[in-house]
Formats: sequence, structure tokens, C-alpha cells
Amino acid sequence: MIWVVFAFLCSLTTAAFISFNHIFRLPANLLMVYRGLGSALCLAPLLLFVLPVTNPMFYLFCILQGCLVAYTDNRIFNASKTWGG
Repeated sequence: MIWVVFAFLCSLTTAAFISFNHIFRLPANLLMVYRGLGSALCLAPLLLFVLPVTNPMFYLFCILQGCLVAYTDNRIFNASKTWGG
């Protein structure tokens, strides 16, 4: 049941980023970097409690997912800057 809370919080965070960009009209690349740094800072303490994954396919899929997310984020942030949230 915790996934419902997580999904709700993720939706609110995404809406906040899009609304923020609608108001301040920042470059999409800048918002993507700030969001990545914020996520990394929040999740960094968890690295003390998990072991690294040894399967190279995991890292390949992480890179692929990162490219897809970067593309879609760039499109969404540019659209919100141009046409609104």
C-alpha cells in the first residue's frame, strides 16, 4: 500500500517542477540538473545500506532509462515553458 503514497508524492513533485518552470521559464537542462542533484543528495545516504549490483545489464538498462528520461523531461520542461503548465 506504500506505493500509493509514493505515486502520489511523485505526481505532486512532477507537477511542482512543471508549474515552477511555467512561472520562471528556466532552461530545461538547468531544471534537469537541479532535479538530478536533489535526488542524488536525498538518496546518497542509502548507499551505506545496499551492496553494488554486479550484473552489467543493470547498468546498461540504467543508462538507457536515463537517456529516455532526459529526452522526455527536456520535451516536457520546454513545453511547459512555451505553452504553460
